[in-house]
Amino acid sequence: MPVQSGGGVRTVEAAAALADAGVARVVIGTAALENPSLVTAVSARQPVAVGLDARGTDLASHGWEVSSGLDLCQVAQRFAGEGVAAFVVTEIARDGTLEGPSIQQLSAVLGAVGGTGVEVIASGGVGVVDHLRELSALTVEGVGLANELRQRLCIHLAHDAGAMNLYGNLA
Repeated sequence: MPVQSGGGVRTVEAAAALADAGVARVVIGTAALENPSLVTAVSARQPVAVGLDARGTDLASHGWEVSSGLDLCQVAQRFAGEGVAAFVVTEIARDGTLEGPSIQQLSAVLGAVGGTGVEVIASGGVGVVDHLRELSALTVEGVGLANELRQRLCIHLAHDAGAMNLYGNLA
């Protein structure tokens, strides 16, 4: 099973070490905003996902503590032309809430990078199976479910007989 990993990736060497350890795709967040040339250099060597954590369209960095003043869709468009394989898009206000992903935010990113071949992964907010169905209507390539699997979603999957087929078909 391919794994992507990130957190603290600030150099080409750190990204290469993850690849050497078997990581299929490295995620670069704050460093991508502070040093876009790092993304270009790493993506020339291995698959890269850029973590785009935002409050609405305002990108945040440093563990969501600092507003970057950069626009989510403009940054996504810029990186889409730099060889990035994917974006992991998180609406900070919804992450961990189980209240549903930000369809508006994801739709805006998909519209900004549509046709570029860059995957968009929705991260955060999923709390029930219907949220996964909403995401399946978009062209997202994946869904981050860390907190959600640990909390309610696993209960819903266990009790919803139809949900057991979601892994093969979200429709």
